[in-house]
Amino acid sequence: MTGDASAPSLTVAPAATTAVSPVRWPVAARVKRSVLAVFCSDPDTAVNEFVGTGFRVSDGVVTASHVAADCPPGTTFSFGSSGDGGTVSTDPTHDLSLLSYTEYLNPGTDPKPTPLRLESRPAYVGEQLALLGVPAVPLLDPFKRPVTVVIGHVVATNRTQVLTSAEREGARETLPDAILVAVPGIAKGESGGPAINSAGKVVGVIVGSAPGVGIATLTPVTDLASLH
Repeated sequence: MTGDASAPSLTVAPAATTAVSPVRWPVAARVKRSVLAVFCSDPDTAVNEFVGTGFRVSDGVVTASHVAADCPPGTTFSFGSSGDGGTVSTDPTHDLSLLSYTEYLNPGTDPKPTPLRLESRPAYVGEQLALLGVPAVPLLDPFKRPVTVVIGHVVATNRTQVLTSAEREGARETLPDAILVAVPGIAKGESGGPAINSAGKVVGVIVGSAPGVGIATLTPVTDLASLH
């Protein structure tokens, strides 16, 4: 999903000019185990198709609604070797979906994904965040997908942002309260991943990016209330 060219322009200050002191991110290594690759599972063919990223919360798995929409209605989702689930609720206005999560009886050797903590306060301009996601890259073992971490800083909050998705034939979305983050880059497949602060709490959900500009678009984690 990419930023639409018709959206208002945004001047991004280099990270070095922000007033925020550099932050180390050891917490990102702990959070990684709760970031999951999301697959569509076809019960007839036993084929699992990778569609994006999600992360564990107390009542399931959160992802972007455009990630879940890439699977046919009634699809069972799988989360690598750890578990599976189905759609619980969807909020297309904020590009969010909540999926159920059932751990496999024999989940394999991967660490059990524990629910992430959610931040109650809003993000602020200049705040440093770590964005985690699962890139769509060819692998010999598609279930063994690495989680990547990129560090950025917030450049705008509560912004109306127009997004378009080439994968959905140019369909457009307008997010009413987006957080914009300056980052080195977000890869295809990382939509649905969490953006965390230095306390390890989720601030937003990755829902889009602007290639060549270095801007990632987040839906605030406070919008998850619409899924309950």
